[in-house]
Amino acid sequence: MQVEENFKEQLSQAIEQEKLDIKYISLLVKDYKKFYQYNPQLVLNLACKAVGLHKDFTTPSQIKSRSNKHVLIKSLFIVYMRKNNVTTLRIGTYLGKNHSTILNSIKSFEELREIKDKQVVLAVDLFNILITQNKNELCQKNTTPQLI
Repeated sequence: MQVEENFKEQLSQAIEQEKLDIKYISLLVKDYKKFYQYNPQLVLNLACKAVGLHKDFTTPSQIKSRSNKHVLIKSLFIVYMRKNNVTTLRIGTYLGKNHSTILNSIKSFEELREIKDKQVVLAVDLFNILITQNKNELCQKNTTPQLI
């Protein structure tokens, strides 16, 4: 996984540069754990189902097309993870994008939602239902996933 590789790389760089500051390493570990606490693979697959694409993707890099469905899948994933306080950097690393692309995706999604785009509204409603149905698999004990 790209996130795991990124985590290892950041940790290696910290060790090489002798930045063995416990706060920095603790922050890296916390960020990494928070991301995986929400089961990103399952969230991505639920987003696929919410837009009517009944194909499970094993990696986000398989969603390369700029078709409306693929863009909506990525947007649902991004907004859900962000609502659950995952950093834009971590989301971007997982999707192979930079943090500014993630912020732009959130902005575009919210604009479509604001004008009540029919496809977006239906996908969000279905996605929230799927998240609720799968909440036990989505997060660890003592956490409740925030719906979008």
